[in-house]
Amino acid sequence: MLGKLRKLVILVGLVEGARRFAKANPEAAAKIAVQVAGLLDNLTKGKFHDQIDGVVRKLQGGEA
Repeated sequence: MLGKLRKLVILVGLVEGARRFAKANPEAAAKIAVQVAGLLDNLTKGKFHDQIDGVVRKLQGGEA
């Protein structure tokens, strides 16, 4: 149980760090999001393309 809790705390810390980075560097975060989206789209062979694209558009401040 403690191992899972420790992993959750680490994950929360990483998410918070990413959120702060994105808020301080929106252009860089958008560029990274597009790159990650392309990677995920390739890994899933386009199965989740619409969902991935929607998330990227939300991150970029557009309509999803």
